[in-house]
Amino acid sequence: MISAWPNPPLNSDPACIVFRSLSSFRFLGSAQRLGAGGARLASFVRRHMVHLSFNRSGLAMLAIGFATAFGIGEFRHITAEGPLMIIASVILIPMDLIYRFTRKERHLFHSSGGGNLFFIPIWIWGLFWISLGTYYVKHTGA
Repeated sequence: MISAWPNPPLNSDPACIVFRSLSSFRFLGSAQRLGAGGARLASFVRRHMVHLSFNRSGLAMLAIGFATAFGIGEFRHITAEGPLMIIASVILIPMDLIYRFTRKERHLFHSSGGGNLFFIPIWIWGLFWISLGTYYVKHTGA
């Protein structure tokens, strides 16, 4: 049997809602209601919040890698997905591995070693994207 959570009554006063700072990567944009029933809503939010796992170095690497790939694609007039994925991968894999091997810990898989997205290191994402890009180029003729 499927049961639904009841919707708690909301206070229409905008001063009753407080948004946490986006600088906290632990709970992005979570809202907590103050006043009557606030503890119940805060508990509901904590239990049902989607947690995206990434770190700042991973986001920076993705931004640099894909911005560079799209910049090269714009300069060379490449618009197909496959070649752009390959270009981004060729940038992301060495970037993450160099970052990981220049740190003291030298972890290939741990999040403290380098960039991560959804618990997966950026260099593994790069291997996935280079494989997918090669498949696209081979099967779509781009």
